[in-house]
Amino acid sequence: MGHAGALMQWAMADAFRTQGQLALKPVSVDAASVRYECRVISDRRELRKVFQLRYDVFRAEYGSPPSIFRIDVDGFDRHSIHLAVVDRTSGLPVGVYRLVTETNRLGFYAAREFALGPFLARPGIRLELGRACVHPEHRNGSVLRMLWKGLVGVARSQGAEHMFGCSSVICPPAFERGAASVTLLGGLRQELDSLNALRLLHGVVPQKRYELTREMRHVWDMAKSGESPVAGGSAILPPLLRSYIRAGAYVIAPPAYDREFRCLDLLTVFPLPPRA
Repeated sequence: MGHAGALMQWAMADAFRTQGQLALKPVSVDAASVRYECRVISDRRELRKVFQLRYDVFRAEYGSPPSIFRIDVDGFDRHSIHLAVVDRTSGLPVGVYRLVTETNRLGFYAAREFALGPFLARPGIRLELGRACVHPEHRNGSVLRMLWKGLVGVARSQGAEHMFGCSSVICPPAFERGAASVTLLGGLRQELDSLNALRLLHGVVPQKRYELTREMRHVWDMAKSGESPVAGGSAILPPLLRSYIRAGAYVIAPPAYDREFRCLDLLTVFPLPPRA
């Protein structure tokens, strides 16, 4: 077995260790329907199904690197809460989130892509949302509403006051060549501004490895002043991010460019709805 395979085996074994070792408050999620149920996953066999769903979706839609194990897993998984909507008929997860708390000894995953200092300096307890995906055949309002209800339940069980995470926008194959980046970045900036969903926080910027190129940043900045050459374009924001924005979410930093997954990541803050 090669070095990469050995590393993946180590990550798998680490991720599947009991989550009873986590310094978490008790998690309570109560969301169910005739077809689906939403719950926190801790069983090893069910966790594997979660990681398999992530791999299948990310591989198909983001072109993530192939794996002989056909699972998406990393060092954060052992120290996270895994929330899933499960299809009652098949018993398989069809929508998942990975939730990282402030007690995670690895810190927040988003810190790999963004300088989070000014955001983390704000008062309050934070819960990071990540590795979100929904099976293509189950992308419906019922699953999304159940996931959102589950997220709010976990956040409140952990005493969190803020949820945040990276929302991804897939880049076209020719993204780094001129017109494609203008269309995507300019349109994205204009759409966020039109929804009043861009509230940049000074000092929160992509890490150097994830910075836009100079030309891309110029397109982003020009769109700010309304001088972008993009006009009359169609909607660019993914439906999931658009639904977040309708619920009050907003973006606090310029996009990070993840070249491995071929996507732009938007650092998004999700305010918790008031208790009923």
